[in-house]
Amino acid sequence: MLALAPEGTRSRVTDWRTGFYHMAVKAGVPIVMIGMDFACREIKIMEPFNPGGNIDDDMPYIQQQFRDFTGKKPLS
Repeated sequence: MLALAPEGTRSRVTDWRTGFYHMAVKAGVPIVMIGMDFACREIKIMEPFNPGGNIDDDMPYIQQQFRDFTGKKPLS
């Protein structure tokens, strides 16, 4: 198992890094997304997602899975 934070952890970002996606495709393994919602104090573990190899199709879906989460320091 390998855990990564694609949005970064040291400073605010608007675009996600994509290395996690490329590693999963190259290794042929699913991506298990985990979201931390600080507003609700909940952690959600989502079903494994098998990337199709087309990042332009898959990244919007991946990012959409986190649309209802509130980060510790949400963007204004």
